Amino acid sequence: MSNYIELVYLTLKAYPIIFISVIIHEIGHYAGSRLLGYKPKYFIIGTGAPILKKYNSWITFEINKIKVSINPFGFGGLVDIDSYIKNASSFKIKIMCFGGPIMNFIFFYISFIFAMYFYGYDDKFNSIYLNIFMACNLAFFFLNLLPHQGSDGWYILNINDKVKDTSSSSDSIENKVIGLVSSKYYENNIKPLI
Repeated sequence: MSNYIELVYLTLKAYPIIFISVIIHEIGHYAGSRLLGYKPKYFIIGTGAPILKKYNSWITFEINKIKVSINPFGFGGLVDIDSYIKNASSFKIKIMCFGGPIMNFIFFYISFIFAMYFYGYDDKFNSIYLNIFMACNLAFFFLNLLPHQGSDGWYILNINDKVKDTSSSSDSIENKVIGLVSSKYYENNIKPLI
C-alpha cells in the first residue's frame, strides 16, 4: 500500500511539470510558425480530458486574433497549422512541426547544464523536480519525433501535396479543433485580451 501512495504522490508532483513541458512544446510550434511568417488561429493546451469533460476549454480567451484554450486537466496540445498548410511549402511545414520537439530538447539541455553546474556528477543530484523536468522534456523530444499517424515525426516524414490538401479543408480544421476542445469554445463570445 505504501508503494501505491508513493506512486500517487509522485504522479501529483509530476503533473504540473508535464503540463509545463506541453506548454513549452506548443510554444515551440508557435515560434516556428511565427518565424516563418504564419500566424496560427488556435493555440490549445490540454486537449479534451475524457473523464473531466466539463473542464475542456475551461480557460478561453483571444489574444492578438489567436484563440487560446487551456484545460489544466487535459493532455497534449495543438497549435493550428492546418489553416495555412496548403499554402506553405513542405519544408516550412517540417520546420514548424520540428519546432515543438526542438524546444523540448533545448529546455532539457538547459536544465541538464543547470543540474551539472549546481549538483555535479556525484550523488548530491537528488532534485526530483529537476529530474522529472529533464526526463519529461527529453521524452517529449523523442516521442513526438516517432512517426505515428498525426505526430510531429509523421508530418516531418510524410508531408506532401496530398496530405496538405486533405488537412486544409475548413471542415477538417473545425472538426479537429472541436474534437480537442469542447463546443463551448465556439459558443462563447471570446473577448480579445489584446
